[in-house]
Amino acid sequence: MKRNKLLSMLLALAVSVGLWLYVVTVVDPNDTKTVYGVPVTFDNIEYLKENNLIMTSGQNTTVTLKFYGRRSELKNLTSSTVTATADASRINNEGEQSLSYNIALPDSVSGGSVELMEKSPTRLTVIVERAVEKEIPVEVDIVNEVAEGYVADLENMTVTPNTLTIFGPANEVERVEVARVSLDIGEVTQTLDSSYPYTLLDGENNEVSDSELHCSDEAVSLVLPVKKYKEVPLKLTIVEGGGAREENVSITLSPEYITVAGPASVVDEMEYLNLGTLDLAELTARNKTLTFDLTMPNGVTNVSGETQATAQITLSGLAEKTLDISTFTLYNEPANLAVTVKTTLLQILIRGPVEEIPEVEAEDLVVSVDLADFKQAGTYSIPVEINSHKFPQVGIVGSASITITIE
Repeated sequence: MKRNKLLSMLLALAVSVGLWLYVVTVVDPNDTKTVYGVPVTFDNIEYLKENNLIMTSGQNTTVTLKFYGRRSELKNLTSSTVTATADASRINNEGEQSLSYNIALPDSVSGGSVELMEKSPTRLTVIVERAVEKEIPVEVDIVNEVAEGYVADLENMTVTPNTLTIFGPANEVERVEVARVSLDIGEVTQTLDSSYPYTLLDGENNEVSDSELHCSDEAVSLVLPVKKYKEVPLKLTIVEGGGAREENVSITLSPEYITVAGPASVVDEMEYLNLGTLDLAELTARNKTLTFDLTMPNGVTNVSGETQATAQITLSGLAEKTLDISTFTLYNEPANLAVTVKTTLLQILIRGPVEEIPEVEAEDLVVSVDLADFKQAGTYSIPVEINSHKFPQVGIVGSASITITIE
């Protein structure tokens, strides 16, 4: 019994499917269908702008269409598959305009199987106004403050583009005075580099939001350097020489510290700012004031504003003495060439500890000349060096040279 019942059910299903197929594929009666809300696309819209016109009403129009045809074809007609287009190049004047429009069916509908019976409205009504262009500046409104220990470098902020061209109805365009970007820098710790939206404002800072206004750019690119700042000491590097050592030098710098700002990776590594090198052998006065330019590392700014620093330099615990030297020691002489010293007497100024200088005599010094760089015939002026085994802390102040000939 159960088997007979199952067979009966299967037979009934087969008959039903067959009847449905017959109705759909053989009978397929004609019918009508109304499609609502078909959006209209305007071709050649750029023609209006070229003629200083703009559509201010009717550009978002939708139409209702009634079709007649086979039911199997009508099911493929929807507001997203049927297209309606109008040609904007037919508009030559401002004011209310009436336009025809064309209907296109989807590829899934076979030709001639469906007929357009009605369309509503039969023509499109649009409003066209005279349009103008205007260039407006882009301004940035800074909101809040960067994180503590950082500074926003507003002087080097860049905005691209810094002006915008707006196009639209004359009465609306004339209202706009500026495009303003609101930039929130609250608690920022790194440089900002991104695109930002803007708001169109009138002369009283009221927003102008008319949808008919067209701008040359949808957003602006903005770069705002954000730097870390830090107070760093100034330093002068000492090179000992001329009988003077670091303990003989007193240096007072003004200013002693400056505040710098720059990328955190650079600023964090700055323990001090080096003003330069002070070679004590070249320091001929006991008291001297030197001025140094403050040169910042790449990407670092001197927030304090000073461009120079002064160094008050004082030497102490030293004495000086002038000696006449007539004996010179030459080394690294060139092979196969004769060297003749033309200087017979050289006056030098030596410096060293106060208790030693009075005892130093010319014979206590070895005054030498290195000829390693002089291998060709000629006459040369060559600096001398002095050494003393008896008085090793004594040195020559400034520099001195002798003249030699090589033949």
